[in-house]
Amino acid sequence: MRNPWLLGAALLLAGCGALPGFTPPHTQVAAPVKDLTPAGQVSLYLAAVDGLVKQQRYGAALAFLDRYAVDGRNPEPRYWLLRGDALLGCKRIPEALGADGKLSATALAAQGWNGQGRALAAARDWRGAEADFRQAVRSDPANADFLNNLAYAGLHVGARADAVTELRQARELDPRSVLVRDNLFIALALQRDRAGAQAILADIADGAKREKIRTTLEALLPGFTPEGKS
Repeated sequence: MRNPWLLGAALLLAGCGALPGFTPPHTQVAAPVKDLTPAGQVSLYLAAVDGLVKQQRYGAALAFLDRYAVDGRNPEPRYWLLRGDALLGCKRIPEALGADGKLSATALAAQGWNGQGRALAAARDWRGAEADFRQAVRSDPANADFLNNLAYAGLHVGARADAVTELRQARELDPRSVLVRDNLFIALALQRDRAGAQAILADIADGAKREKIRTTLEALLPGFTPEGKS
């Protein structure tokens, strides 16, 4: 069953110091770049690129990652993780899958599986995305983002009961996540769990937000209201 109205996008975006002749944008350092070790320079450079990705300046991030490669650095796992994020932001999905795939035998294997899942989700390959998100969760079971992503993909392939379980676990791990909360609300509604949905709705302090979610749900699931009204 397709659920194009699912609230919240689970495609979370998940860095290296200055190389010679380059000052990282929007980055403050405690010591001059020349005083840093080579490892420290790489760390600072990738941190700057990470900042660009978080600002959704994906083209700029790719440009600096290309510069990193041109300067002959041996790519470390974080390079491939950031490259996958930037390529996905530019909607270059096959290339993003290739970059994240290079993480499978590294300490960032879980992030790599999650990145591949995000790329497949962007391509609407929900079964493939679910399989990769499950690998990410197996590698890092206490990561709320990975659990949320797995549940979100699961909702798209009809695994509603599993999604509720995964989202409840994610919410215990990260109780302040609005994304997890909203996805849990939708999963409970799809399961026609009126009491569970009402408990989530009552936990939303913003009255306008609460009403918007309630009315949207009523329009999309006729006959179901968390308050128990017909």
